[in-house]
Amino acid sequence: MVEEVGILFSFSVNDYNNDGMNDISFSGDMVFFEELTESGQWIESASIKRVPVELIFYYNPQTAHFSSLEDFDRKFGLVR
Repeated sequence: MVEEVGILFSFSVNDYNNDGMNDISFSGDMVFFEELTESGQWIESASIKRVPVELIFYYNPQTAHFSSLEDFDRKFGLVR
């Protein structure tokens, strides 16, 4: 398990897109100590918010890199 301020994730390897190649996933809780205002500024929050997440990265054998098909910043409200 990876532990940093605000992040508690478990790591797993699986073929999520059934292409015969192993992909990687991080799952757990994102912990927010701040909140994003309508103007896009981060301010200290009165409460701590935990959001369960699963972040899947698919392996591309042509580039030998992992990439996401989702925009996690937008999906979890990290940017406006």
